[in-house]
Amino acid sequence: MATEPDYYAILGVTFSANLTDIKLAYRRLVKQFHPDVNPHLTHHSDIAAINAAYAVLSDARQRAAYDSRQRQPETAGRAQRAAQAGSAHQARQHQTQDLDTACQTWVQEVFHPVHRRISRILGALRRQMVTLAADPYDSMLLQRFQDYLAESQGVLRQAEALFARGNPPPTAGAAACLYHGLNHTREGLEELAYFPLGFNDHYLYTGEELFRRAAWQLDLAMQAVQRLGH
Repeated sequence: MATEPDYYAILGVTFSANLTDIKLAYRRLVKQFHPDVNPHLTHHSDIAAINAAYAVLSDARQRAAYDSRQRQPETAGRAQRAAQAGSAHQARQHQTQDLDTACQTWVQEVFHPVHRRISRILGALRRQMVTLAADPYDSMLLQRFQDYLAESQGVLRQAEALFARGNPPPTAGAAACLYHGLNHTREGLEELAYFPLGFNDHYLYTGEELFRRAAWQLDLAMQAVQRLGH
């Protein structure tokens, strides 16, 4: 069992922070690592940790389970010792592991699964928009749209959990693009979720634009992987 990091410290919030505080902290960190602000991004492990922390603390059940584990010092101590032993073992393995093999593993077990999940979310939006355009006030069509958003949030959490595994240094370029694709997708879903609350088309247009940016980042990520020869 791996040692669990302090997700509250990673996001810079207190143990008593509410969901709004957590979302605001996450958005602040996302903007800090945005390519427009920090075009020479290199701390991909930090990015992965931020996504992992948000994925847990923004979900009520995951957060409750995490808090419960943190309140058990003996269990935490055993987990830490086990993690230290596991880390030492992994370090010895990594010393003998061929770096190209590590890259291939990341591409197959992280990159492609994450890429497929984001593409699934992005590809389904166009169909939803066409259907919704028939009558955005129709309760059945609106419910389908909300079901799509809920399903997409679940798929996105799966993608973020996979991405949080980290990446070998040679794949940093692809990982950075994938990271921004994930964030644009998350922001797009958040914008789209506002539409049913007031039927303001602005949220649909903004969500579509964020999805276009996410698709562009996916293309860049795929190009980077192809340059690696995987």
